[in-house]
Amino acid sequence: MSAKTVLIEELKPLLPATETPFAVFYWKTKGKRVRPLVFRGGYKTLPEKKSKVDPASTDVLTTHFVALTYTGVIVYAIEIEVYDHLGPDGIQTLFVSKADTTGHYTLGPGNKPATAPRPKLALGDVTSGIIRFILKCYVDPTRPVRICLFARAEKQYLFPLSGDLPSKHVLSGAKLIRWWLKVLSNTVNNGAIVEKVGRARLQIPGNEPHTIRSYLPVNAGGESKTNWQIGDVFWPDDKPELPAVKCIPRFKDDPLTRFLDNIVNDRRADTVDKKRFWMELEIQQEFRLSFEVGVIGIEFSVNPAESFYQQLRKAKDESIPTLKNRSFDSLREFITTLDYSSYEVNQHATETLSRRNSKIEIAGTRADTPVDTPGDVQPTTLLAVKRKRPETVARSLDASMVKRKAVPVQNKPVVDTPLAANTLDTSIIRKKPKTEQGVRSLDASLIRKKPASDTPAETTMLDTSLIRKKSKS
Repeated sequence: MSAKTVLIEELKPLLPATETPFAVFYWKTKGKRVRPLVFRGGYKTLPEKKSKVDPASTDVLTTHFVALTYTGVIVYAIEIEVYDHLGPDGIQTLFVSKADTTGHYTLGPGNKPATAPRPKLALGDVTSGIIRFILKCYVDPTRPVRICLFARAEKQYLFPLSGDLPSKHVLSGAKLIRWWLKVLSNTVNNGAIVEKVGRARLQIPGNEPHTIRSYLPVNAGGESKTNWQIGDVFWPDDKPELPAVKCIPRFKDDPLTRFLDNIVNDRRADTVDKKRFWMELEIQQEFRLSFEVGVIGIEFSVNPAESFYQQLRKAKDESIPTLKNRSFDSLREFITTLDYSSYEVNQHATETLSRRNSKIEIAGTRADTPVDTPGDVQPTTLLAVKRKRPETVARSLDASMVKRKAVPVQNKPVVDTPLAANTLDTSIIRKKPKTEQGVRSLDASLIRKKPASDTPAETTMLDTSLIRKKSKS
């Protein structure tokens, strides 16, 4: 069985049954030697000369990029890096680098709602299926595996300006963390590719344990292989005193890596242990901006009976294109530097990819209730509900949007007041209270008057009782 066939069989039951099939672009790189994922030996950020480095002191990196398309536009993509330590006891690490949607699944040309209802697209299940495919075809079942990711909400990760579309729902940090916990739980619980699950951990820097505990999935009956707990999968549980540089993996474009490199540059590599690392991480910029940021990891072993790894290696299967790293970087740059606020730009990019690369068509078989109205998007995973526009708007322009022909100046009646188009709405003008005498007179309440007497004559003379008379000699 080819890798292409395995991918189709994995995703077919997860994609909705539609008249138009989905299509997948899938690229992976050739494995290349990179600096060790975790510091080994001296604390160097890069080997001095790769040609003289012992192969046992390096890791091999393979990058997978998967783009899901529908009706000629990209709707979702995910990038996963697979790190393989070549030592006999080396662990294989899958790092979910980025995942993103375009917001175009329920849209048509001009970013208008699609004319026909779109069935529910459960991107969480699709993501789990893609990860399981990688485990089946590109992970050695004889060695341990872990999946790591860094969950922080952003408007867009792979598709620039897609966050400006109302049809794209950007999850909050808390919802994104819960979404990924559910995805990873489904990855290891659904299907037989995962044989045994070890540690499953969540850490949210800056949050109290009782708050983090509220995020952990609860097994609501049934059999589950996962037991989520607070913590991380980097340190051995019985050795928290180990320096962070010997435990924390250095993934590309990751805040943990940036902080770890700062520790090395400050010559504190031997003194920052587990407790101090997480404590100092809380005050880093990425973690002190009131965002919920989750560091998620899960360890497990792959079931050899369900793996195609050895079979595909012997057959030298190339049904999934393998690109040179330079070609892969150019292709990725093309996809991730366009303006995805435009449906037409997305459509043009997808057409360009179709001409240059082979795509894998997949007819989904999942039977789900279609969305209620055209243009709606299911309120699950990464997309949002798109409300149906009023029927009158769809058929005619709003009168307020119609540009009327200007009336010639000579035909306009002469009036004393300025034109309404040049005046402010009276409801937003703060008026000054007026008095009867006009704006130049003082308010009568502000004038201090002299008390009036009973008779006008008395106001001009002193009371005789108050006059001190000169005594007679």
